[in-house]
Amino acid sequence: SGDRLLLSPFDEAALELALKIRDARADIALSAVVAGGPEAERLARTVCALHVGDVSTLALATPWDQAAVARTLALAASGADLILIGREFGDCDDGLIPPMLAAILGLPFFGRAQVVESNPALRLMREAGSHEEWVAVDRPIVASVTNDRRTRLRKPLMKNVMMARQAPIVH
Repeated sequence: SGDRLLLSPFDEAALELALKIRDARADIALSAVVAGGPEAERLARTVCALHVGDVSTLALATPWDQAAVARTLALAASGADLILIGREFGDCDDGLIPPMLAAILGLPFFGRAQVVESNPALRLMREAGSHEEWVAVDRPIVASVTNDRRTRLRKPLMKNVMMARQAPIVH
């Protein structure tokens, strides 16, 4: 039911990376899309309370059809410079939607991002064992994000929670 919707740990991590980028760079415009249509409004307001000004919900007509979900997300994400999405968004641990989204948009894909660095250039990092791989975000890209022990989702300020109750949420 709509009152039981939660962000997955991976989507929380993607949101936190986006917030870190926004906090470090004043020129960043941050938008968040919450899957679920009007029934996801409560979850969208939770995201809005993290001081994200542009939050919308997106109904997924066929939520278990990964290709259809990727096509629907591509319409919402078209024109974005950086798309951060939980690594297992909407597909029960398959991890297929983020790379499919990148393919549909014709963008490069970086999987399992864990850390963002914004100063001076924007870079994403993933690690396997003791090896770190960094990618410069110097063109539009889709990155799936995994949770990481270094990433903790911030708690919203009370004033932002109050503002989120009145914020317009586009469905």
